Amino acid sequence: MKIYTAALLCTFPHSLFAATSDVATEVKPTLEVDASQTETAKAIQAKPHTKEISIKRGSTLHGEHCIACHENMTEGDPSSLYTREDRNVSTLNGLTNQVQRCVINLKLDWFDDEIHDVSNYLNAQYYHY
Repeated sequence: MKIYTAALLCTFPHSLFAATSDVATEVKPTLEVDASQTETAKAIQAKPHTKEISIKRGSTLHGEHCIACHENMTEGDPSSLYTREDRNVSTLNGLTNQVQRCVINLKLDWFDDEIHDVSNYLNAQYYHY
């Protein structure tokens, strides 16, 4: 019987690697969909990441993580950050960079695709670059 003194689990976007000092093996995670999951979750599993799905995911992430802070910044009107005339963002790349700054400031543990999802949502909803 082999005894490992330390094990390290590293996660990557599409797989999970279990590593020890002697062995590294790839473990493919299984995503099961049940009736309680949303239509978006089912769509994500059924086909590759599409812009429509990205916008839906971005809307959810924005609602869960951004609105409260923006309400505090704007005295109750979070959308005014996106619709004001003197807004700081003028390109899609600039929008993505701004979302990334917010993620860093809030110490959120987001992947790049989540940042792009929120950028896609904001672009579709407000900016139209």
